[in-house]
Amino acid sequence: MSGHPLVHFFLAGAVLFAVDAWLRPPDAVVVTAERRASLTAGVDDPAEVDAAVQRWIDEELLVREAKRLGLDRGDPVVRRRLVQKLRFLQERVDPPSTAALEAWLAEHPERFRVPARWALEVQAERALPHGRVDGALTAISWRSRYGIDVEHLAAGDQSVQDTVYGSVTISVTDHTAARLPALDEIHAFVEADYLDAHRERASQEALAELRASTEIR
Repeated sequence: MSGHPLVHFFLAGAVLFAVDAWLRPPDAVVVTAERRASLTAGVDDPAEVDAAVQRWIDEELLVREAKRLGLDRGDPVVRRRLVQKLRFLQERVDPPSTAALEAWLAEHPERFRVPARWALEVQAERALPHGRVDGALTAISWRSRYGIDVEHLAAGDQSVQDTVYGSVTISVTDHTAARLPALDEIHAFVEADYLDAHRERASQEALAELRASTEIR
């Protein structure tokens, strides 16, 4: 059996692994090709390349020594930074497809609906607090700014209402109904809302897994 080529192969591999472990301590700082490429992207000068790599090596040595001395424990700033980095990794979400965004828009229309607006001519007994009213406002804006209720009015309607500014006569010069925009009009807003929601979901799911796998006393 000991003369089988496969046995010789595994024995040789074990010897090479042992020699490599002996020659390179477990805590050796290894600058991989990928690491070097990321550190020196866009840098052509050999001296600058060497300097960038050396800076990273020095930082790595300092970080390891700080951890060995326990400087990372009990520091709220370090603690928050570690939590932020882990959350960033947990919250990675693939960019959504157009179909996914269309479905998201259909599932949450209330988040993206453009409210109705009314343009009015206003005659009041006392000066309104914001001076002359220009442009069309939402029902909430008319109510909060001037105490005027417009939700029941259509274009061409007139109304006399009692407000904190006295009797107010209003004429509706224009009315735009509420609408749900198409995706291509609000693509960036829908995508941002989708990513925010899915990142939060991914974070909560990852946290739930940690809770389930950890004994907490």
